[in-house]
Amino acid sequence: MKRFHTFLAVLAIAAAGAIAAAVHIMEPVVTMAKRAGAAARDFVLHGFELAAQTATVRQPAVLLLQAKAFVLRLIKRERPVVTASWRMCPST
Repeated sequence: MKRFHTFLAVLAIAAAGAIAAAVHIMEPVVTMAKRAGAAARDFVLHGFELAAQTATVRQPAVLLLQAKAFVLRLIKRERPVVTASWRMCPST
């Protein structure tokens, strides 16, 4: 009976050593995987933050300036003059 308890104790110590060795070996792998996952998540979330900022940052002064520029482009635009002799596209 005493040899059985000794055998179990040695077996438990060997199992604990094997688990400790596995943890020691796998720790850098798990750390790298965690960092890679966090970097990917931060990259994606940063992209969403940038998209949200560009959509909501426009100030009323900027919008007014853009509207004025659009109206000026419309005024400057050359329009075709329709005459009685020319009603179709000039290429026909």
